[in-house]
Amino acid sequence: MPESHSNPARNAFVVTPDNSNDLPFPTRGIMVAVSGDLEVIMVDSAASIVISGVAAGVIHPICAKRIRAASTTATGITAFY
Repeated sequence: MPESHSNPARNAFVVTPDNSNDLPFPTRGIMVAVSGDLEVIMVDSAASIVISGVAAGVIHPICAKRIRAASTTATGITAFY
C-alpha cells in the first residue's frame, strides 16, 4: 500500500519529550494518556507550537518531528507513524 497521510498508522512508539532531539520517525498521530498541552515542532516547520488541551485517549492527527519537554504537560504520550 503506498504511503499517504490518509492511510492508518503502521507502528507506534512511546515518547519521552525532548527539547533538542527529533523523534525517530515523524508522527501521523499522537495520543496521550493524561490530557494537557503538547509543545511540538511540526514536520514542515522549524518553530515550535504549543497545542493546548490535548484530550486523552484520542489519536490526534498531528504530523510532528519533535515533542518538546519545555511546555508539554500531557503525559503517557504515544506516537503513531
